[in-house]
Amino acid sequence: MGLLTSCTVPEGAVTGVGVAADGAPMVFVAVCKGRIDAAVLHEEGDATPEAHTHWQHAGAVKDFAAWPFAGNAEWSVDRSPLLSPGHAYTLYGATHDNTWSGVHVRFSFDDLAALSVDQVRYSPWRDVNSVVTTSVAEFRAHACDQRKK
Repeated sequence: MGLLTSCTVPEGAVTGVGVAADGAPMVFVAVCKGRIDAAVLHEEGDATPEAHTHWQHAGAVKDFAAWPFAGNAEWSVDRSPLLSPGHAYTLYGATHDNTWSGVHVRFSFDDLAALSVDQVRYSPWRDVNSVVTTSVAEFRAHACDQRKK
């Protein structure tokens, strides 16, 4: 009789998306446990296993981070993501060494277009198949409330 085991990266953060005042897409990460120093965006249904876009941070983020999809001085991006209508995406926080991950959020171009400035779309700990839209302040204050034990 054989034994099959699986190893997954523990989820210690919640990942969200939003828009800046100029309408540009934003990444939001609330770190609940551990750290995050990267984020990954995949286009759903893409036949290639490679990430669509990958962001990296020079240090460990242990509480909250927000940055534009285009990257900034703190978050470098390997390629600027081009989001297309009719396509779905998955975004999650990560670490370079795969020690921590973030609960992913699914979204589309239309989902982003429906968001107002100061809103974050994310999947809560208690039900990663649903999505919540809330203010940035509420996301920062409560995204970790329902963290799995």
